[in-house]
Amino acid sequence: MIRRNLENRLFKAEAAANATSWADLWSAQHRASLRARVKICDAIKDSLDGARCPPELSFWREKAAAELASVRDTPELRAADEALLRRVQGENDGSGALERIKKRLDRMADEMNCRNNIS
Repeated sequence: MIRRNLENRLFKAEAAANATSWADLWSAQHRASLRARVKICDAIKDSLDGARCPPELSFWREKAAAELASVRDTPELRAADEALLRRVQGENDGSGALERIKKRLDRMADEMNCRNNIS
């Protein structure tokens, strides 16, 4: 019983340490989309080779660039956003899920064996 309580506490502590708040995730995704918008607008403008650039394109680019400037988009923030998004993507792709299930089943089997030995 004590071991099980300890395992539960450790599991909860690990989950809390790895938890990413929705606000942090949303902010990182939003900043990444703004960066992508700026790059896409720049690429389209470059591909036009001096041809008249649609005013909407300049507006979208400037709006995204201004919002990024307002949050002081630094290389460190970009790197942190990329790391967070990679980690979340890794958590959602199912990698390691089988191993976690096996460990959980092993713990459940151990618990059942302990109960059977007591009876």
